[in-house]
Amino acid sequence: MKKILAIAIATAISAPAMADLTIGGSARYQVTDTDGATATAGRVQLAVSGRSEGANGAFASYGATVNLNMGSTNAQAATTAGGSTLIESTFTSTEAIAFDDVTLTIGNADANVQLGEFETFKAFSSGADTFEAANTSNGLATSTAAAAALAGGYENSAIFGRNSGNVQVNLTSIDNLGVSVASRITDADTSVVLGLSTAVSGVSVKAAIEDDSAAGTTGVSATAGMDLNGVALNVSYGKKGTAKSSNINASYMGFGVAMQKNENGANEEDRIFGSYTLEDVAGIAGADVIVGAGSAEYNTTASKDIFGVRLSYAF
Repeated sequence: MKKILAIAIATAISAPAMADLTIGGSARYQVTDTDGATATAGRVQLAVSGRSEGANGAFASYGATVNLNMGSTNAQAATTAGGSTLIESTFTSTEAIAFDDVTLTIGNADANVQLGEFETFKAFSSGADTFEAANTSNGLATSTAAAAALAGGYENSAIFGRNSGNVQVNLTSIDNLGVSVASRITDADTSVVLGLSTAVSGVSVKAAIEDDSAAGTTGVSATAGMDLNGVALNVSYGKKGTAKSSNINASYMGFGVAMQKNENGANEEDRIFGSYTLEDVAGIAGADVIVGAGSAEYNTTASKDIFGVRLSYAF
């Protein structure tokens, strides 16, 4: 495997290359109300990405994202529920630095391999989820593990979250069909995900199947999308064991809205969220503002509401 990667890298850089570099960043601020308890959180994000392409069509691309987190509530935490990674956007009053995507991709027009910290293939479409309220049941749980058990649904695989051992192979040479295989470079007891994407008669379809050997379960998810007179519409469904999720989302001229239901046994969580994106603010190309809100209710006994704004710029 190491020898193959070395050959691929050498091939990508041996011919005269064209290089692209993009630098950008964003700042966000949000207010969260959980059963009457109000908290604030913020983040400044810096991102850099680049791509070098040789005359033979081989390329190497990279990207890294750094987050400077700030706020006045609990530290950022990730829990796993039904195979889904749920991220709480709350941070300590002391600024903390965290990394999101740190990734390298090597390949050509037919196939490529991606390594590092990144989100692996996801068939489930959440929609405009910038300010999606999640993990409502935390207020009812006595521990993180209990919250994970209560929270419910299945959107993505157990290896979807960013992990430094992620690896994904993408095949793009098959006519009208994209194929992705993702896993982690760890021990044998980890998930393997097969993802497929295609389009038929104006309908785009994405599907994924996860073999979670550690949990001994299989997860499936799919999305069908289409354009209806300028309105982009997606319908998604995912299931793994007793955990399942369904989502319908639509976007039009910068507006996006989504409704989602998560279930796990007798527990249910209903979410509705959306946002509006204003592009090229003040005539500045690449400067965008997103204003959004989200609300979630868990078993009609706990609720969470989020309101926020994000400014981003790339050049």
